[in-house]
Amino acid sequence: MNPVRRALFNVFHNHKDRGADRRNACRYAPVSDAVTMGWWQGGVYRTQACHLLDISMSGMGVRSNVTPEGVKEVGIKAGVGPGIEEREWVPLDVVRVIPLKRNGPFKVQLRFRGSCPYEFFRDITAGGAIEVRILDAAPEFDPRYWR
Repeated sequence: MNPVRRALFNVFHNHKDRGADRRNACRYAPVSDAVTMGWWQGGVYRTQACHLLDISMSGMGVRSNVTPEGVKEVGIKAGVGPGIEEREWVPLDVVRVIPLKRNGPFKVQLRFRGSCPYEFFRDITAGGAIEVRILDAAPEFDPRYWR
C-alpha cells in the first residue's frame, strides 16, 4: 500500500485515539437549555442550575459553574427555578468533568442508565410543542387523502 493511502487508512480506521465514551446516538441541540443538576455530597443534596449543551438518547453534556467532584451519579431536571418541583429527576452517571477555564465553568459529560426517558427528551428537544391535527381541514390538505 502506498504511504498516502496508508496514512488515510490509519486516520479513518484508527480507533485507539477515540475517548472512552463515544456516543453511539445522534446528538440534538436543545430547545430548552436550562436544566437543574443535583447530587449528594457529604450528606447534603446539592443542586446547581446548568446550561445544556447537547443531548442524545444515550447521554448529554452540560456546562456547570460548580463541579460534582468525586460523584459518580447525578440527577437532572428540565428547567430551573421554583416551577420544577413536580418534574421527575432523571438519574445519570458522570463520565467525565472537563474544566473549560482554570476555576470553571466545567463541561460535565453524563450518560443515561439505559436510555433517555421519552418525556424528558421531548421536553428538551421539542420544548413542549406538540403536533395537532386540525379536525375540520379541507380534504385536499388532509394527509390521509392523496392523488
